[in-house]
Amino acid sequence: MKRFARSHLCHIALVFVGVVSCAADQSTPVADPSTHPVSVKDFGAKGDGVTDDTKAIQAALNSVSTGLVTFPASSACYKSGDLMISGKTDFVLEGNHQEICWAGTAKPGDFIGFQYSGSLTHVTLQNFRLTGDGVLGDRHAGVWGHSGAKLMNLSVTGNSIRNVVLGISINADKGGTISGFSIDHNNIDTVLGTEPGSGYGIHHANGSGKPSNGVIEENTITRAQRHSIYQAKGSAVLIKKNTILNHRQGVSEVVGSPRPAVQIARSTNIAFEDNVIEGAKDGSLQVSLSPGETCDHITVNGTVITRPIGPQSAVTIGTSGPQQDGICTNVRFSSNTISYEAAGNPVLQIDSGKHVLVLDNTFRVTSGSGKGAVIGIRGYGEGTATASWTDDLTFSGNKIDTSGVTGALHAVAVYRGAATAGIHVTFERNTFDVPGDKFWYEVPPTNPNLRILNP
Repeated sequence: MKRFARSHLCHIALVFVGVVSCAADQSTPVADPSTHPVSVKDFGAKGDGVTDDTKAIQAALNSVSTGLVTFPASSACYKSGDLMISGKTDFVLEGNHQEICWAGTAKPGDFIGFQYSGSLTHVTLQNFRLTGDGVLGDRHAGVWGHSGAKLMNLSVTGNSIRNVVLGISINADKGGTISGFSIDHNNIDTVLGTEPGSGYGIHHANGSGKPSNGVIEENTITRAQRHSIYQAKGSAVLIKKNTILNHRQGVSEVVGSPRPAVQIARSTNIAFEDNVIEGAKDGSLQVSLSPGETCDHITVNGTVITRPIGPQSAVTIGTSGPQQDGICTNVRFSSNTISYEAAGNPVLQIDSGKHVLVLDNTFRVTSGSGKGAVIGIRGYGEGTATASWTDDLTFSGNKIDTSGVTGALHAVAVYRGAATAGIHVTFERNTFDVPGDKFWYEVPPTNPNLRILNP
């Protein structure tokens, strides 16, 4: 029987914590060689785009717990409702690049797609074209599951997913476990919905308290309406070499409540490396948390952000309410490149957090009559900020290039909290080429721990 490779990185090198295991066991799922592949057409699936193939496909899925289920070439799409994958070990679902057209309206709280449930160990779902009807209320998805499943080395790879409400979700938020997963080489286009639970291209949440040991790698997500990648909760995940295009295109701006392309929230030991985010509206990346949760050891490295759209900061670290939300700690933002037109808020905003390193980044302002600043440091909450909410910020080796930009664009805006509280902030070895003053202060600075060592 054909062997389906699931090789990917098995370790995440995190600057703050050394090396973290990336997957419990990344061996390839292999069916019993004596087992004949099961075809969905053997159970009556037509693949003619008209016949409802749900029962036939589900019967094929239910027929084996270990092995290979295939979708042979068909004259049109396989029309189907929700399909359940449960109780599988060393199991491969091979799409052969055939199309499934989801049909029907999901029950409240559910979706229609490939739904996982129960226990899955060494399971791969690959090479499908999964197409929804583009109707928000029908709630079509790619791959999804309620909390409670036990997932070990689940792989979703090489699929094309479009016109859905949810792309791919690996979910154990309120129950269940995740021990090794890979979401890689998928193309996800047009993900509808702006409310919680919809509009996510790729979603991962693990509330078990144990590391997920997962990889989200080399996917392309286009036109997601809430978050293109939502790392909602959990630890030990590598997010690498993904491309995000036209995030929230055609969706109204959420004033005071951004919906960035990438949201890393309530998470620890996350590495976000070598990704591309182009044309994102309403923010490109945010690292944050919510009350009672943890945000620690987050690395953002080697990422390229171009043409962010709208007044929101392209990158935000922390929240504007650390007294209620808590703070992110040990965040490293390094060797990234952001190219944008001068307008709106600072392109990199530090709202709150402790032990934040901003190292060796390039900020390139491509055009515009500059105003405001490139980097903003708030240190919430404004006049009441203390080192309890924001402390130990280091900016070193960064370059700001504003050649050709006119106006009073500043390199750094130091707002009231950072200017007056005892927050430790250090600037050293940076190159700030700006038409305005390098540093702008909302109020005269009285913070004795604000150290500017640039030549």
